[in-house]
Amino acid sequence: MIHAAESSFAPSFSLDIGLPGWTVLTWTIAGGIMTGGVWVLVLEATGAVDPIRAGSLAGFLFFFGAAVGAAHGMVLGMVGRPEGRSLAWAAGSAAIGLFLTIPALAGGWVLSHAIAEVPATQALGGLSAMASSSLFWGIGAAICFLAAFEGFRALVNAYHRWPDCKAGSILLIVILGVLAFQFVRTEPALWGTEIQVTGFGAVLLALGATIWIGAPMIVVALMVAHRLHEDRQTTT
Repeated sequence: MIHAAESSFAPSFSLDIGLPGWTVLTWTIAGGIMTGGVWVLVLEATGAVDPIRAGSLAGFLFFFGAAVGAAHGMVLGMVGRPEGRSLAWAAGSAAIGLFLTIPALAGGWVLSHAIAEVPATQALGGLSAMASSSLFWGIGAAICFLAAFEGFRALVNAYHRWPDCKAGSILLIVILGVLAFQFVRTEPALWGTEIQVTGFGAVLLALGATIWIGAPMIVVALMVAHRLHEDRQTTT
């Protein structure tokens, strides 16, 4: 009985900020790491950026990517909220996640700098340089994987809630096919580099453009079409 009484008064703590909050938090940090770390590293490898300027460029691109990731994560988290949850709950969850990004940004900024400066670290040589580079890449990959996992969960929820999922899916497949054909045929270069995508890389680039650009345009276009149709019915 004593143990039961003690356990009833024992404090409990769980960090459950909800799917929208986790989506905002992980996408903000992952967006900064991908642009301020990985992308700067690609620019260095292709000679587009001087390694001496990599540090300052990494800082700028980190906050740019974090802002873009936060915007996308907030929208995706709210429209992809779990079934039965209100939009107000999703907004509160996303706000908590956005608040938690404030201290997390410091660690993400340091990590993106470390990834961007991997060539300089490797130039020093030694076992410690190899170990630190592997650690940076491991942490960055784990954060990006978590962001992809949370984003996929939200995307599945949003797709099930989307009233135009069939028409929208057909349009997305068409856009993906057109972009993939065009990219494979023209072999465009990645932004800021002289790297030309071919084959599988062109298809991945088309997939990214479809998800990041095509999907929002289709969603907005279908919403506007529904609104115009409803207004036409009310006027008639």
